[in-house]
Amino acid sequence: MLDRRYAREVDESYDVVIVGSGFAGLAAAYEARKAGATVAIIEKMRAPGGNSLIMGGIFGAAGSPLQAAKGLKDSPEVLEQDMIREGLGMNHAELVRVVAQNSWPCVKWTIDEFGAKYTGTLVQEGGHSVPRCYQSEKGGSSVINPMLDKLKSMGQQIKLQTYVQKILRDKDGRVKVLRSAKVTCFRAPPAAR
Repeated sequence: MLDRRYAREVDESYDVVIVGSGFAGLAAAYEARKAGATVAIIEKMRAPGGNSLIMGGIFGAAGSPLQAAKGLKDSPEVLEQDMIREGLGMNHAELVRVVAQNSWPCVKWTIDEFGAKYTGTLVQEGGHSVPRCYQSEKGGSSVINPMLDKLKSMGQQIKLQTYVQKILRDKDGRVKVLRSAKVTCFRAPPAAR
């Protein structure tokens, strides 16, 4: 339940409030919408996509079918070791493991869910011990634009030029309300941290 001190500030309420419309934000919005949640995507820029739209469109994918077809030996465990080494051991080990284990499934997800297109070339970027990086055909836009199209077809809007000014938390540290520059406040879900 929303604390009374915040209730008068809330203009809009959603199951999920996402800050940023780059790859991570759009992925979260898509999965939340598929699960039936109401979603607000807040983007500070004039156009959606964030840095993901202009990045090179290169995704590390350990143990992928493309590597197997090229006779390259790799695994999520090797990617994990590479990440720990390059992070000088200061990484959050559990998060590194999640990233490594899901590296190929994430790339496959962009293909299966959005029709993202990749070249047939694998690149060995700095810090990677083997070629494992998929290159999207036209940089980040090859992945972000299909994601935006899919969300638009689901009726999802993105609140552009809307940046978070303040995050209001409850005594337990949970986010309750996000105050933005355009809309006075968005209510965040009670379980968000």
